[in-house]
Amino acid sequence: MRYRAITILGKDREGILTRVIDTINSAGARIVDIQQSVIHGILSLFILAEITPANDGADLRERMADALSVFELKFHMEDVPDYTRDSRGEMYVVTIVGENSGNILSSFTRAIASAGMNNVRINMLSRGDISAMQFIIDLRGNDPSFAKRHIEESLSGLRADVIFEPESTFRMGKKLIVFDMDSTLVSNETIDELASIAGVRNEVASITERAMKGEIDYAQSIRERVRLLRGMPLSVLEAISESLELSPGAAELVSALRSMKYRIALVSGGFTIFTEKMKRELNLDYAFGNRLEVRDGRLTGNLEEPILDAYGKQRVIEEILMNEGISSSEVVVIGDGANDTVMVRNAGLGIAFRGKDVLRRVADGTISRSDLTSVLYCLGHYNE
Repeated sequence: MRYRAITILGKDREGILTRVIDTINSAGARIVDIQQSVIHGILSLFILAEITPANDGADLRERMADALSVFELKFHMEDVPDYTRDSRGEMYVVTIVGENSGNILSSFTRAIASAGMNNVRINMLSRGDISAMQFIIDLRGNDPSFAKRHIEESLSGLRADVIFEPESTFRMGKKLIVFDMDSTLVSNETIDELASIAGVRNEVASITERAMKGEIDYAQSIRERVRLLRGMPLSVLEAISESLELSPGAAELVSALRSMKYRIALVSGGFTIFTEKMKRELNLDYAFGNRLEVRDGRLTGNLEEPILDAYGKQRVIEEILMNEGISSSEVVVIGDGANDTVMVRNAGLGIAFRGKDVLRRVADGTISRSDLTSVLYCLGHYNE
């Protein structure tokens, strides 16, 4: 087979693409690949066409030149003698959000070149003070874990977030978004606020930090922390629930997700009095948390079983999946600490939002420099 690469550049006008495709079809050629973009009113169109043995390509060139003459476009066509359909290797999508697109592009392209990887496509998703870019790269035999780490390290000196995920059938087909609560959907660490009121903030904060880093078992840590709150009036928790602050970008993200018909769940190791408040406020589909035992309007210092630790949170997600009839590959999980590692690792896309190192190591990527609206870029939604 013979192939022709056709490139077209110029001012975008109505009817160009239809004219080009009709011309190729009329010449008896077949479109193998096509990419088009319009940036600031300038059209860039690339087409790879298969030429039949009966057509040497001259007829196609003449037809194309005639068809495009009225549009005042730059047009070029050349042979691609070594094209093979199976030339693409293991493909990954890298989404990068940062403040300096020039430095990010330079560091990223150097990094993949030094590791023998190849960039296949670049798409600027958002422009301005914060730029979002998406790259499709061919790993060319590199281990995905190495490739992710290598790219992250190459950008470590820049203010940039990196999400690294396979290019697959399910990448754009996410249906369920799962949030952790404390320090993820909301900026508060609710148990620390309760501890401050109870006068045991230092003791509880120390246990919390060790649990989030994965140094102690979460179920044990939550029992120890709740025990320190024994005797606290339920009215204190109700007051805190009214003062919860959403994380930057959380309200905008949830609103956008709801408008696009995603199912949204809150699965937290925090307490149901707070998760239910968030469910009502944000109109979430699901909300789960740990239940505090209350007697005579005060905390007993105990938790009701079962306790939502890392594995308990994953079991809850599996129940949601069964109820919704969707697969784990169609799930995005966003968390921040060790208690989120299991559900992040098992998700189709797992994101560490301002996460601890233990979570960053298993997540597909991190959001630390930008806000939660960056999740939309990973889902394929963006502003031109």
